[in-house]
Amino acid sequence: MQFVTSDAFADVPIVWLGVALLTRMMTAHSTRRIKQGDVTDIDAMAAYLPYCDVYGADRFMAELARSLKVPERYNCHLFDSRKDGVAKLIDHLTNALGGIAPVNVPGLSIFVAASDCTRSFFHKLGTQAKRAENRYGEWIELFGFDDGMMPRYEMRQVPGVAAPFCGRMCSRSSAGHPTTQMH
Repeated sequence: MQFVTSDAFADVPIVWLGVALLTRMMTAHSTRRIKQGDVTDIDAMAAYLPYCDVYGADRFMAELARSLKVPERYNCHLFDSRKDGVAKLIDHLTNALGGIAPVNVPGLSIFVAASDCTRSFFHKLGTQAKRAENRYGEWIELFGFDDGMMPRYEMRQVPGVAAPFCGRMCSRSSAGHPTTQMH
């Protein structure tokens, strides 16, 4: 109860933004009839906009948010559904996405479908992937498809139950990427 009555609660983005948008709508547009979708739009904007880089809304909600300086408060690019707004959104995305590097993409993905794949074969490939990772700072994915001859493993937590083999082995750097392992 103490938190709910505190200033900190009022600053929680979903609380502040939801109340601010609803209040602005009811005061600045007091003669406008509240539409069924308005509350849904406010809920969505309050929940997501504070965590987005780009947000698209209908003209009315975008106008409400801009009147409260919401884009500046949450450092979010806000676009509306007018023809001009959609054109600006497309422009923004075209320019922004061209300069953003892909996230968590391996330097190389290897798919192996050979009938004589053995554990030692995958171990050798994994070792080479680890060396490449150390040398170039990229991680490498290694996939092998079970031809029925792959080693069988049991789940430690459930003895006697075979663990499915999906043949995925990754080598990832120490900067938060997966370590070399076979699943």
